[in-house]
Amino acid sequence: MSIRTAPATLTGTPHALRRWRIGGTILIIGPLLYWVIEAIGAMAWDNPRYSYVFNYISDLGVPNPGTFEGRPLDSELHLLVNIAGFALQGVLLLAATIMLWRTVSAPVMRWFYLIISAFYAAGLILVASFHGSDAAVADGTAVWHGVGALPTFVGANIILILIGIHLFRRRQQGFTSVGSRVVGALFATLGVVGISALITLLSISGSSVDGLVERIVIYPFLAAQVIAGVGLLRATRHTSNSGV
Repeated sequence: MSIRTAPATLTGTPHALRRWRIGGTILIIGPLLYWVIEAIGAMAWDNPRYSYVFNYISDLGVPNPGTFEGRPLDSELHLLVNIAGFALQGVLLLAATIMLWRTVSAPVMRWFYLIISAFYAAGLILVASFHGSDAAVADGTAVWHGVGALPTFVGANIILILIGIHLFRRRQQGFTSVGSRVVGALFATLGVVGISALITLLSISGSSVDGLVERIVIYPFLAAQVIAGVGLLRATRHTSNSGV
């Protein structure tokens, strides 16, 4: 995130630094908590075992055992996954965005990031509330699952690409000049990978590797949150040690 010989610092009041420290911590906790919940939900499947390659992520939140589009469904911990996994991840990202409002130097980017984060959170709440299953198709609620999932996938990767471009072109608080370019290039690349994976997923839907491709769509965004959070915590720690 930064050059060791010239660590990046943040500028702001002690109150602002506390907000940024909290925001950075949330960025780290959100994805890590989600991955833990996802793993716990997957391990709870009995017959057959959950497949990270074949099964969709949202299969972990379906309350009705059975099959859907050829995929087995048997999530005993669906409530945990829906609440502490999907919905909470979206809420935590939105909370982090609000906390880190002032770290984004361009006003237009601030608002864009906030709006997309809100859509991301709303999308995950819809995914947690409505599921992909035969029962959901029968009662007409499956459409809301798609309404939540697709904007979440698109929004997450648009955030990555635009924040990446912004970091690459303009040094951002919490990063050295070189660090800003490196992280910017990484984020933009991850966003392009995510969008490419989404296009691939839509074109091969129903294949034996849907779950793997779907994870390539969303995991880079989760990883980027952790990277950004670590960078912010390092910057705030250096600022505190420097007496700023």
